[in-house]
Amino acid sequence: MSFITKKTAQDYIQIPWKEVDYVVANVLFKGKWIPRYAIET
Repeated sequence: MSFITKKTAQDYIQIPWKEVDYVVANVLFKGKWIPRYAIET
């Protein structure tokens, strides 16, 4: 998994999938869109 900024492609981090415990993603709740993500390692 990689995170790359739009401003500078040189500013990035990589996290091996074997280190990821769980991923939280976007949610549609009662008609409202809640954009977010989180990664727990």
